[in-house]
Amino acid sequence: MQFCFTQLLRRELDEVKSSWNCHSIRSNRESVCPPGRPDFNYSVLQASGSRDFKHAINTINVDELNNALTFPANLNLEFGCDDNFAIMALETMENDALALPETVDEALHLFVHLSDRLQL
Repeated sequence: MQFCFTQLLRRELDEVKSSWNCHSIRSNRESVCPPGRPDFNYSVLQASGSRDFKHAINTINVDELNNALTFPANLNLEFGCDDNFAIMALETMENDALALPETVDEALHLFVHLSDRLQL
């Protein structure tokens, strides 16, 4: 399932992020957030009248967290699944003349097809 939907989901999330960061927030007396575009407000704090809320952190804690969140060596980040499965799925798709999905319906069709062909 991850193989079929990860790229599609990632693209959709990138579109939402881009839309959100580029939309304009209107002035509002009741609002605590500054008006303007979120991307600009984040990048140029002085222009939006905001302040930097970042805090210094202990690098040892970051190293511990990185060690705890280490992904398996065989994880294919592009497809979000085991690398061996990604290779097998891509070969099956090539043999069956299937392309990577562009829509949710195509991803679902691919999932059903691969499930049948690979006997998952």
